[in-house]
Amino acid sequence: MATEPPKKKLKLPPKAMNSPATLDDIDNLYLAFQSTPEMQDWSAFVEAIRNGIASGKDKFEVPAHFPRLAIEDIASTPLGFDCLVEVWNRTCDQEGMPEQKQNVPRPEEPGA
Repeated sequence: MATEPPKKKLKLPPKAMNSPATLDDIDNLYLAFQSTPEMQDWSAFVEAIRNGIASGKDKFEVPAHFPRLAIEDIASTPLGFDCLVEVWNRTCDQEGMPEQKQNVPRPEEPGA
């Protein structure tokens, strides 16, 4: 059961085949993506987690819509999380295998 979609339906402008996307096109693409029921479920999930963490409790409830959709990805790809890549890299160093370390993507610096 998805959360209620936004009231305004966003549309992407029609594009000719093989024409380069403009920044406005990319912005519209992101807006359309964020308007999907799945991303609405993601947003509700993230908001519930942030609110739960802010409450200071060790356990709290979250909506199950997004985790139900993504549990196989979450369970099978722990190195998809930067915090666990850092743990992996630390373990590689501890085990004397630094060549097995993974890159941790970092956000771009403002103005870069």
